[in-house]
Amino acid sequence: HKALVGGAAAVFVVLVAGIAVSTIFALGQAHTRAEAQLIADFLEKDVLGSAALARADEATVGYLLDTASKILEGKFQDKPLIEASIRKTLAGTYRVLGETQKAEQQAVDAIRIYENHYGADHSMTRGARAFLGWVYHDQGRYRDMEHIWTENLEFRRHASEVELQPGNALGAAYWFVGKYEEAESVFDNLLRSVSSDPQAKKPALFPWYKCNLARVYSSQGRYEAAERLYEDALYHTEWPQAYYSTSAQFVYTGELADTYRKRGRYDEAEALFDRTSKEMRQFLGVKHLRTLACLCDLARLYVERDRHEEAKALFNEAFPIARERLRFGHPLTLRFVNLYAVLRTKQQDYAQAETLFQEALEGRQRELGDDHPETLQSLNDFGVLRREQQCYEEAESLLRQAWDGTQHKLGPDHPACCESMHELGVLYMAQPRYKDAEPLLLDAFHGRETKLGSQHPHTVESLKQLVTLYESWTGPEEAAKWRAK
Repeated sequence: HKALVGGAAAVFVVLVAGIAVSTIFALGQAHTRAEAQLIADFLEKDVLGSAALARADEATVGYLLDTASKILEGKFQDKPLIEASIRKTLAGTYRVLGETQKAEQQAVDAIRIYENHYGADHSMTRGARAFLGWVYHDQGRYRDMEHIWTENLEFRRHASEVELQPGNALGAAYWFVGKYEEAESVFDNLLRSVSSDPQAKKPALFPWYKCNLARVYSSQGRYEAAERLYEDALYHTEWPQAYYSTSAQFVYTGELADTYRKRGRYDEAEALFDRTSKEMRQFLGVKHLRTLACLCDLARLYVERDRHEEAKALFNEAFPIARERLRFGHPLTLRFVNLYAVLRTKQQDYAQAETLFQEALEGRQRELGDDHPETLQSLNDFGVLRREQQCYEEAESLLRQAWDGTQHKLGPDHPACCESMHELGVLYMAQPRYKDAEPLLLDAFHGRETKLGSQHPHTVESLKQLVTLYESWTGPEEAAKWRAK
């Protein structure tokens, strides 16, 4: 079966190597030769032997992994650590293929075996549990990820072990659940710890620490600081030469492009997005979680620039893949849903936009919580739709919830807070409630000018609304002052 020769043979090599290495760590050197032979026999005779009976169209990498999983049941009852090693390696390979449900099951079974044999606080148990945390990440189960990494870090502190790697993972979990201050503290401490001895060799994850702190800065609205740190990490820091390293660099480069977008530097953002998304398609494939996330951010740029046809083309390609590949309610899918609703609002397809916003808002409240920044973004965007539908009372309620939430969660000077003030001011203009609109539009303009600069498209947008306000309300003299700006 020629279909097996390339991918399946490569997977066979990876399985043998990965399982053998993990078994060496588990059992020590004394038994490794005999144990390695048992593993090789299992993979060669049982797994590949069964694959030889498959039809040509069935002989895929996934088939090989599924075959190994089935045959493994009851195969090593008297040698549980071999079974755990195999399950842990199968879990890793399933994760690479994006089969996160199968990866989770294999990891859970490996953890159970390690706990029974070693106990909950042994390094092998914690290593398998740490891997499960990253599976939860891929599944978008960020609160489960936070829980498992908090637990893992507590075990390591109890054992007085090095905390760099679990600390990085916990900081990432904090960022995903919207705990930006906690995430910033973690990454600050990691970087200080690593930088305290300039002569010491930097850990492999050192570039990750910089990029993860940069993504926190970006989420906090500190775009210039984020940009500097991303560029330093990506262009002036040495990265390990490995698959996982290259994959991570693509992610962070895409996030740098998104930071350019947030700063209103659309041409630079688009050029970097284009290059990165093409490399991710080639290196990871269009169905990979990280590629989909990059395409979603590129679609957001197109929507923001009112290039609707290009945005729609990206949605038509990537959105169905996200629906198919990711679990129901995955935060990335909800990001696509919310952004598509924004696009449909701009295209005045209000009925479809309403359906999409309801899905996005309910999903984000369930998955991320009421005060998560992405939930607050859905409230804001849904409020804009209701305003366009002239449902003014509901629009005001939604926009005020978004404004109050962003003030509390992100601070009154955060660009998201200025956005909700701006949209609420535009709502009052439409009613028309000019006295209510004026202070909101003024505060939104000054906040955007301070945070984003006078040339940023959002700042200019607020200026235009002030001109319209004064033309409609106080007359041409006041409007002329703002038009001159």
